[in-house]
Amino acid sequence: MNHFAVHNKMQLLHALLAGAYPTYHEARANPFTVELVGTNFKMRFPNGLHESLATKAATRMRRKSPSFFRGNS
Repeated sequence: MNHFAVHNKMQLLHALLAGAYPTYHEARANPFTVELVGTNFKMRFPNGLHESLATKAATRMRRKSPSFFRGNS
């Protein structure tokens, strides 16, 4: 299982897209997690992630407020 530890919004978006695969079979064979360092935010994809769903998730993340991506300081 791959693990991405990211520090900001752009890294999070790129990690989602990097973990995605073009076919459902490949996606299922490659599970991964994404963790936003400094927060409790974690995304788990035990069945992998298809490229179409990754694109939709990245679009939703782009709309989030920048304060959502700040760590506990």
